[in-house]
Amino acid sequence: MSGGKRIFSEQEASEILQRAAKLQEEDRESDPAYTPGITAEELERIAHEAGIDPNFLRRAMEKATPAEKTNTKVQLEQVFERVVEGEIEPENFDIVIEDVKAVQRQYKGGNQAGIQQIGRRIFGNVMCGPAIGKMNITSRNGRTRIEVRTGPFFPLFLSLYPTFIGSLVAIAATAERGNPALGAAIAVALMAGAFPLAKYLLRRGHKAGEELADNLSAKAQEAVDIQNSELQKRLAHSTPAPVSEDAPAEVRPHTPG
Repeated sequence: MSGGKRIFSEQEASEILQRAAKLQEEDRESDPAYTPGITAEELERIAHEAGIDPNFLRRAMEKATPAEKTNTKVQLEQVFERVVEGEIEPENFDIVIEDVKAVQRQYKGGNQAGIQQIGRRIFGNVMCGPAIGKMNITSRNGRTRIEVRTGPFFPLFLSLYPTFIGSLVAIAATAERGNPALGAAIAVALMAGAFPLAKYLLRRGHKAGEELADNLSAKAQEAVDIQNSELQKRLAHSTPAPVSEDAPAEVRPHTPG
């Protein structure tokens, strides 16, 4: 075995960095000094130290085109993250979520909104097109982190459950007439049409989740800009007016010694 330094392939290095970033995110609640996000300058410095050509970095930073996104494999769950420079005061979170459609849930004490706020964190279940998403916004250490997670429950329920019920009805109805094979054929045809519909609804849900993350990011930036503008106004009002050079100097009486 060679005693030299271990060399990682580009794929191994990418996977290691992704795992390390994931572990850091999972441990962020126990680390008060954690600051979400990486600036473009920090990313360029990391790429430079790793020997990556800046041209390839810029190409990788560009978002995938719609055609590229359409060709990707449909995933059951997707997570969309955004980071905005600046902290949002708890009373200004209403600006960020003013267009969000919350999912209402029934509790023993009555209806409760799907969005809750605890200090500088706001979270809850929201509508993402035909899907239900989980929204989590945390603002601390000078940055605001936005996460939208879309799941498969509603798209699969809307597409597969009616098909399942229709298949049972078709099989039962044709079996009574002595032709169960026809019912089975109808069930197969219904299921064959349900899977493309499920994929379509999944894509729609994930796309709506990404659009929601972008919208929340824009609203968060708007809230930060409003706060900065209000702070500048307060500082301007609290700054004393400069003394004019033409103002007469104060004359004090001189007492002879």
